[in-house]
Amino acid sequence: MVFVEFFDKTSVENICVSLIKLPSKIYLVGPDKNILEEHRKKYISMFSDRGQNVVIEICVAFRNNINAIIERLTEIVNGNDELYFDLTGGEELYLVAAGIVYSRFPEKNIQLHRYSIKDSRIIDCDGDGEKIIAEGLPFLSVKENIELYGGVLRHTEADLSCAALGAEDKEDIREMWRICSEDPKNWNEQSGVFAYLTANSYEDENSLVIRSSPSVLSRARKHQPDRKLLRALAERGLIRYEYDSFSFKVTFKNELVRSCLDKSGKILELLIYMLASESVDDKGDAAYCDVVSGAFIDWDGVVTSDRPNTENEIDVMLMRGVMPIFISCKNGAVIPEEVYKLNTVAEKFGKGYAKKVLIASSASNLSSGALVRCNDMGIKVIDDVDKLSIDSLRKKIDNLWK
Repeated sequence: MVFVEFFDKTSVENICVSLIKLPSKIYLVGPDKNILEEHRKKYISMFSDRGQNVVIEICVAFRNNINAIIERLTEIVNGNDELYFDLTGGEELYLVAAGIVYSRFPEKNIQLHRYSIKDSRIIDCDGDGEKIIAEGLPFLSVKENIELYGGVLRHTEADLSCAALGAEDKEDIREMWRICSEDPKNWNEQSGVFAYLTANSYEDENSLVIRSSPSVLSRARKHQPDRKLLRALAERGLIRYEYDSFSFKVTFKNELVRSCLDKSGKILELLIYMLASESVDDKGDAAYCDVVSGAFIDWDGVVTSDRPNTENEIDVMLMRGVMPIFISCKNGAVIPEEVYKLNTVAEKFGKGYAKKVLIASSASNLSSGALVRCNDMGIKVIDDVDKLSIDSLRKKIDNLWK
């Protein structure tokens, strides 16, 4: 099977059909040889990483000369007995040329189809009622999606994967969130306390034990542990602690608990990550084919001495097939720059198919102005998340792709 793809700046449109059914060869048709070659290498690398071999040949046809486009497509048709013209991407004149060439070769087995990414379905564009590609959902990993748009996924927070959280870890996350949701503002303040005392601890910085001296406690009037919170954590087996007027010692259950306690927004981020990992769609299938927590995205993967490297962190990133979903989790104040960053990163690495979500607790105190900005940018807001039950929040996460 041979596919003809018409180049589009939205990279996923050039290969989404090939992700459903791998052809033996792809002709990538467009106006600029250098850009086509750059994308050809990118796509071959992605397929190779999947253990798939496909020949991709570039075909240059200038955008403002329909006769030249028709000529190049005719050459492709004459060299192949069975062709699939994919009309998912491509500029208008190329698609018009495809229709003209199709009409000139009725004896050839040429199919005209396009794939609707938003509806996840193949659309028959030649009216013969036949589809050489069965219905299916193409998929990309978070890493593949970032690379398709020219970026690099440098690393993720603690290299978490769906399999990394065991049943006990998930229950610990739920318990910490229940404590946090009772008073998100206090949780944030106490996270600052844990971070401060960790930095001034007798123990090694990688230890699960914090031990602070009387002098540290006496100097840190604004960094005093909250006994009520300590008791709540201890009752659930998340920490053990000793605290009197002379010393403070706390032992964390594990590194997961520690990371949630000394970084204020971590617990909300991990809760969303966990719920997304468990999400199912209306058919009972996994709603998301990839889920990443703490995605650090390098915009071009190039480090030079003459310009700074552009990197952004996305709290949680999901893939629904080839649709990326960028989530910002805020358990504290939301500054305008964070909203703009979320929008900019999503537009760069998802184009028109990206979904943008801001999930914020009541501690964020989102203003009406912030909500208006989010609405203008197409950012979905789940506000006052601490007032939702976990089951209610789960349902919202299940449907973020819709």
